[in-house]
Amino acid sequence: MRMALIVLYEKACQTLEQRDRLAKIEKAENEFSVHLPAGVSPRDVVQQIESILASSAFNRAIRSQSFLRFIVSKLLEHRVDQIKEYTIAVEAFGMPESFDPRCSPIVRVEAGRLRKKLQTYKRMEGKLASLIIDLPKGSYVPVIQKRATPTVPSYNSEQVTNHGQTLPISWNRRILDASAEDQSHARSLARLAHLDVSRCLLGVAAPHLLMPQAEIAARQSLRCDASTFRAHLALGLIHLYYHRSSNLTKWHLDRARQLAPHDTEVMNWQAHACLISSGLQRALPHIEHVLVCQPYSTFARLNLALAMYFLQDCEQAVYYAQQVIHEDPQFFWGQWILGASYGAQLQDEKAIRCLEAAINLSAQFPPLLAWLAHFYATRAMTARAENLASELLRLSTQKYVSPATIALAHLSLGDDARAIQLLEHAVAMKDAYLVYLNLLPCFSAVRSDNRFIDLVSRITLGSHLDSIDPSEALIDEQIADLEI
Repeated sequence: MRMALIVLYEKACQTLEQRDRLAKIEKAENEFSVHLPAGVSPRDVVQQIESILASSAFNRAIRSQSFLRFIVSKLLEHRVDQIKEYTIAVEAFGMPESFDPRCSPIVRVEAGRLRKKLQTYKRMEGKLASLIIDLPKGSYVPVIQKRATPTVPSYNSEQVTNHGQTLPISWNRRILDASAEDQSHARSLARLAHLDVSRCLLGVAAPHLLMPQAEIAARQSLRCDASTFRAHLALGLIHLYYHRSSNLTKWHLDRARQLAPHDTEVMNWQAHACLISSGLQRALPHIEHVLVCQPYSTFARLNLALAMYFLQDCEQAVYYAQQVIHEDPQFFWGQWILGASYGAQLQDEKAIRCLEAAINLSAQFPPLLAWLAHFYATRAMTARAENLASELLRLSTQKYVSPATIALAHLSLGDDARAIQLLEHAVAMKDAYLVYLNLLPCFSAVRSDNRFIDLVSRITLGSHLDSIDPSEALIDEQIADLEI
């Protein structure tokens, strides 16, 4: 009887021990199991990590790269219990086994830096990434979340109509949905984004329709290949003309220059952005430097001619515009600036001849029609100015015409109220030409109007949309942030 009781007691103890062991295992699994969002595989996480590590915030931060790789790999291996301060220091940072976390804050410091870098990536290059990886304060275990799919405008066909103009969509949802692992799409997406940005800058397409799509394509390109300089160039122009965010404009254009230091287009857009955002006197040395580096660049000479015209140094503007035309007689921008400069010198016959030549070369480019209407009006050629204004209104019923362009025609005819109303419409549409309002002499007639002053204050380039200063993304290595 006694032996039977002993056996029953031992079995009861084994059952309780087994139950306790199972409970501990279940608790550990609940505590340390990998909770990936639905539809996300470990391979997706690894690909996202590679995109993060290739970004500008991480590309020179070796220790942050090691830190992130280590904690994510442990998470995916179901070994979250090994994500501790000591193991991070020894296995990720290569510290000796004698490392004592109580004597060295290195892991806590690096954790703070890693959080900042992840936030930098999320706000900039990873703004449209499909996965979000965070490191919560008070923990070394990363959290992986699935970002809601970016809203892409849906169309019933591959065309969209705006103000009577049919705008072909040069890339469709099939391209936008290209997988990040398909490297071959990166350059194509970047070029298509840049093409649509260019169409907006030429005033032949509505910015509020194409710019958001171009931004999605450019960011998708960087997800495919973070070294695609043309994607950064497109994003720089989007932030300059559409978001009007000076910090991010500079950051993306600087990044494009780092990736393609000798690309003529990148250098010239950098100089042109400086002309718009930093003021004429500050921009001039930059533009002249580009011309020294690229002595045969038509764009560089055009930038210099434009700067001289804005500075009202019309003699120099004529000189550089003539050089542009000499290099490329079919380049209507050169004829335009030359005509505007002649007009400022009161050489009316030459001005009209150049502006009409520019219109013919550009196939009736609406901004040029408005410019010539303004010139006629200032020379008391009212009938000619009215005819051009009527032509602009007719064109606006057939295709997209910038509201700022039509505003200039009305302003020329003395209809200031209608001009301001059209400029307000241009603000609502985020018209690209608005960034030149403070530079163009043709708007001097309304520059003292309170409505115009208020309008300009709302479109002035600034950092009001920049949640961070991008320049700090590369210097936060110097900051010791003990957040744990």
